[in-house]
Amino acid sequence: MSRKPNYLAAAILSFVVAISLSYVIYVQWRTYSKGDLVVVTIVSLPRKITSRCYIGFEYNGKRYTRYIRSGLVKFLQIGTRVQMKHLEWSDFFLYPDEDNPAVMGLFGISLLLTIGIWFVLVHVNKSNCPGSA
Repeated sequence: MSRKPNYLAAAILSFVVAISLSYVIYVQWRTYSKGDLVVVTIVSLPRKITSRCYIGFEYNGKRYTRYIRSGLVKFLQIGTRVQMKHLEWSDFFLYPDEDNPAVMGLFGISLLLTIGIWFVLVHVNKSNCPGSA
């Protein structure tokens, strides 16, 4: 006996993920558009430079990490002070010259919503077909 896919559960899951992603994208967009320039202090650098490097920095006594392009790591040292965009109520930081991160996020949300709608339509069509029970 083969197990039938649960299209409605997949649709609900895609909608929940899209809603969660939309909050993250909102915080990123607000930081991009309304964030203040703050000065952070570099506290850790990657031991090995790879294509995905993360730096550690401190702001207001709290430590954060952020992705950095591998080519820029060689210009930093521990203790270097750099400017980043930040909103006081969030833990998200952007580099001042960084592109709007919401563009790709909106594409992802649109894709998830489209997939969710497709799953709902497939579920409705399968439910209305005779002998589909």
